[in-house]
Amino acid sequence: MHTLIFELLQILFFFSESATAAPIYIATYPYDAIHSTDLSFESGDEFEFIRDNKDGWFYVRHLRTSKDGHIPKTYVELDDATPLRLAIKGRNAAETCLLKYNIPYAYLIRHAAHMGSSYALSVYQPNLRLNSLIWHYLIIVDTEKQHFYFAHEEELKNYFFKSFHELVNDPKFLRIIPLTKVISDIIDYEGEPWYISYDELKLIETIAMGEFGEVWSGQFKKEKSESVQVVVKTIKFNEPISTATFAREIQSMRHVRNHHLVTVMGVSVKPMTQETFLVTEFMVNGSLKKWLKNQPTVPDKTTIIDFVKHIICGMSHLELNNYPHRDLACRNILLGKNNKIKIANFGVSKLINDDWIPLRWASPELLDDNTKYSIKADIWAFGIVLIEMWLKGEDPYIGENASWVFRSVKNGVTHDRPTNCPETFYDNIIKRCFMKEPNARPSFVTLGKSLSDC
Repeated sequence: MHTLIFELLQILFFFSESATAAPIYIATYPYDAIHSTDLSFESGDEFEFIRDNKDGWFYVRHLRTSKDGHIPKTYVELDDATPLRLAIKGRNAAETCLLKYNIPYAYLIRHAAHMGSSYALSVYQPNLRLNSLIWHYLIIVDTEKQHFYFAHEEELKNYFFKSFHELVNDPKFLRIIPLTKVISDIIDYEGEPWYISYDELKLIETIAMGEFGEVWSGQFKKEKSESVQVVVKTIKFNEPISTATFAREIQSMRHVRNHHLVTVMGVSVKPMTQETFLVTEFMVNGSLKKWLKNQPTVPDKTTIIDFVKHIICGMSHLELNNYPHRDLACRNILLGKNNKIKIANFGVSKLINDDWIPLRWASPELLDDNTKYSIKADIWAFGIVLIEMWLKGEDPYIGENASWVFRSVKNGVTHDRPTNCPETFYDNIIKRCFMKEPNARPSFVTLGKSLSDC
């Protein structure tokens, strides 16, 4: 692992879509072109720098006309407050940056990929109905009328603006999309925007001992940005892992996003010890298992079904992306504000120890062959999660040892209905998860539709 970080950064840089951006200049005075190669412009117009001619002139791109030409240096100044982050190329890079900052309605403006002279406003804008975290608004340059407009937004179809400063400071626009802060321009110039420097982390206290290492509460603070509360998980590798595999798995975890999946913010390495850390968002109410155990009685059916809907939503997204969780259990389901459910640690067991299986949550095919992880194995584990919930956080197969569980599940034994679990819920949801043949188990989407019958 001593050379892992250096190699990892090289590979992640290859995956990265970011690159150094040209400076943005803003006009302090209007100017009327004198020569055919000059550009006319108004005060407040924005320019993307191309080169310095060393003769009192810059060669630039005039953003609201998409024209390239010369402008006098004395009529413009460097725009340190620009909302443009043109170093960030494409949706994936923009989403990575916004998720890392994790601030509601944080935003950036970038070039729209493959769209010629156009831009995109990317906003951290969670939308439960549309099941999205980041929203991208296409901005077109009308070169004839020399202004910008939104191409596809009904509420903004008659809204035009001449500069991006005008856009992000317009009260009328902010009533529709309440932007908060543009992400720091520092992130533009890093080789990989989701590698987190260990100096930017502060470990506060140990909150758990996970299957693969300590779990800490902490803070992540980047220069010029607000401090964000995070969870920092020590990753202890049980066997050597190739750098390419590690990079690929982290890349996958970062790009599987949903309202009911915990956000993976990045990876960090402690320089002195080469310990590797996974940094994720903080969930204020801890694990579902702990929450259940702290309740005086089993939660009512309405509460449990609400939780189940959240879990199904998150797992349906993993199912859609063919990304097995591999360790679905109440200990890996977390509660945030207002008891919003999010699923954590998806893919972590594969990253750290590909041979490990959670015995009491394992399906029969996994007990026969621990390489047969699939979404259908997650369906079985989901059935056990429901058992945990009706047992108020107790482990499944209470009182039975590991050998009994291993032997019984392989021989077709399924978990009994907990006393407090309604028969209709057990029959319509849980039992269907315990079909021995994996392909006979329903999908998460199908299970979600079946909840109305409970």
